[in-house]
Amino acid sequence: MKLNYSNTQTPYPFSCGLQNSQPTISTSNYSVGWPYLKCVSCGNIIQSGESSNCKNHIKYYNYLNLVYDCNNIGKFPLRKKGMLRYSSLLPLDKEYVTLGEGSTPLVCAFNIGKKLSISKFYIKDETVNPTGSFKDRENYILVNLALNNSLKELSIASCGNAAISLATYCKKAGIKCNTYIPKKASKQKKELLKSLDANITEVNANYEGAYRLVYEKKSRQEHIIEIIKDEGNKTIAFEIEEQLGVPEYIIVPIGNGSNLAAIFKGFLELKLIGKTKKLPRMIGVEIENSNCVTKAIENCQEYFIHTNKIYSKADAITGKESFSTPRAIWAIKQSNGFVVTLAEDEINKIKHLLRYECFISAEHTSWAVFAAAYKINFEKKATVIAVLTGCENKSMLKNKLGSLSK
Repeated sequence: MKLNYSNTQTPYPFSCGLQNSQPTISTSNYSVGWPYLKCVSCGNIIQSGESSNCKNHIKYYNYLNLVYDCNNIGKFPLRKKGMLRYSSLLPLDKEYVTLGEGSTPLVCAFNIGKKLSISKFYIKDETVNPTGSFKDRENYILVNLALNNSLKELSIASCGNAAISLATYCKKAGIKCNTYIPKKASKQKKELLKSLDANITEVNANYEGAYRLVYEKKSRQEHIIEIIKDEGNKTIAFEIEEQLGVPEYIIVPIGNGSNLAAIFKGFLELKLIGKTKKLPRMIGVEIENSNCVTKAIENCQEYFIHTNKIYSKADAITGKESFSTPRAIWAIKQSNGFVVTLAEDEINKIKHLLRYECFISAEHTSWAVFAAAYKINFEKKATVIAVLTGCENKSMLKNKLGSLSK
């Protein structure tokens, strides 16, 4: 059954929790320089470099957006190669390391759209990034900021795309990479991380437990650059606008919620600098019993913690917590978007339906965007873009990653 979200009404009560005011770039009431950090909940202003969290909220959750002086950006994008084309809207003065991330294709998927009853359906294929996922965009920012600030090591809690990506960039940059992974993580992923010279600490906990452990171990300086690494992911929006313009809808899997928030932020900044007049509606995709953003919205909360045991093959969006829930809700609210919750069986069914149509080797998590699209009753002429976040077979990356990091 399709969900009728094509009307203009927001299907969730956003009147509580996060701010309802429209985005602003005014700083007339604050003595801060550009860029600065702003809390999406209470509006607290933090000078960039001073802190990595808002004092009014729990420290583990990301409430902060980096705000630029969009009235004085000048020419955008710049006549430069790679991610540096967007440097006037990135927290980066100099590029030390690149693996050729970004500039991913936007593919017109007519046959898939036909199966899903969508006339204008496109795929933003992030699986072709150097390490096979969108995480390369944010780790490009993180590692370059680390080098710029003379950091000698970086740490991460992950057992998948994020750790593999960071380990590759760190090896290329000559930075020590400390990975904290649950003991239950697959042997294949552990071997891949070892081949990238990552230091592996196996944690007798789930991802959320590993995340909190790493959070407490990180230095203040690492926290400060970590909080703005998601700026790399908004370049997905910049590329889409150049490739096609602004669509009516963008579908993004929600793990921590940071990618969805960053993509919307990218489009918002394009509007603020006059590159576009409209914004897309953001559609998040979550798994049943792991739908933290949906539950937070339904309960008028800024985040939600599941207590039940969770299993899904879509492990990149499976967890008891989503640590960027406040920013994800901000993006959904500001874009008049919504979240679709899927059962595991719905992803399996869509894989069966599209098995002869999908020409991309995407991980199980990425198939969730097709299952979500299948449930929604889009307007007839709407343009819909699904973001494929990661490739399927990580073991095939081993030789490629070794050569990339040299």
